[in-house]
Amino acid sequence: MCDWSEITVVARSSDKMPMRQKSGPRTFSAHEKLFHKTKTALQRELKRIKLFHARKVVQQLKNLQTEATQSATDESIQTQISKLEHKYDMLKGIHQEDLIRKALQKTQFLHVFDDLRELQKHYDREMPESTKEKQLKDKLLSHRRLQPLLESMEQIVRTERRKQEKRDIRSMRSRQKKEVLVGGRSNSAPESLFLTSLSGRTQFQDDNGDGGIVLDDELAEILGESRKKKNRPGQIARRQQAIRREHEMLTGQRRRQSTAKYGPSRRTPASIPPKHTTPKPAQKAASTSSRYPSVPNETVAKTTQRAAHITTPVEVEHPSWKAKRMLKDKERLLIATPKGKKIRFCDDE
Repeated sequence: MCDWSEITVVARSSDKMPMRQKSGPRTFSAHEKLFHKTKTALQRELKRIKLFHARKVVQQLKNLQTEATQSATDESIQTQISKLEHKYDMLKGIHQEDLIRKALQKTQFLHVFDDLRELQKHYDREMPESTKEKQLKDKLLSHRRLQPLLESMEQIVRTERRKQEKRDIRSMRSRQKKEVLVGGRSNSAPESLFLTSLSGRTQFQDDNGDGGIVLDDELAEILGESRKKKNRPGQIARRQQAIRREHEMLTGQRRRQSTAKYGPSRRTPASIPPKHTTPKPAQKAASTSSRYPSVPNETVAKTTQRAAHITTPVEVEHPSWKAKRMLKDKERLLIATPKGKKIRFCDDE
């Protein structure tokens, strides 16, 4: 009969970590410190979980042994005792390094850090194990006490992968920028190109303005340069205005051509009532005068004359204009109208 009073864990020589040569003081990276803290937390929790399961098995064995002493001929109790003893031996044989290895493989904690390649090679090794031992390890790792730690490890892995994707995108963009040299020329090998003139235009294309612009664009495509933007002020505004007009015209045409679901309406369009407008003061006065007979009133006549006198503008002629007008009148008087004189030819003279 084995002793279940305590659990002894014996470290195997094959599970030792790869040791570095001691060459002076060594500084650890942030990822190595993070791995050390994670491993320490895993060891602490796994030790408690393993001790909990072992004590549970020991308690079950004690209960079965007391039952076996009372009924020695019961074979089912002996079978259960043998199974629990085998389970306890398996618990004793499971090392914490194996459980830590499975936890790291499950969360892929070491796969996201480039400076932990040696540790990744060490913990990615597969150790031989039986089916029952594998089931027992999975049961220990699925304990609720260990789940918050595993979830935090998975969160760290997701964060590091997002950072790695962003770094890859940045490096790809920087490589694309480096491929283009100064002046917009590509980094590809140069090719020979025959041009009729140094400017790349012919006389006909110089006379026709559009030909030169098209040729500039073609040369830019051949040389790997970006097309130059045409400096045409107001072109975008004119294009938008034309698009807006076309849209309004099409909308009005659709409204005119559109009909109801069951065809055009057979009812006559309702007559539009006249808008109600407030009458002006003159109209009010006319209506009141037509309604009541007019009574002459001297005060009203005087006030209307005074108002008309005030409102009529007085045209004051400028002195220079007046002098000029008088001068023209004098000239008109001085210039006499020509009078015709009859000349008679008689035979007597």
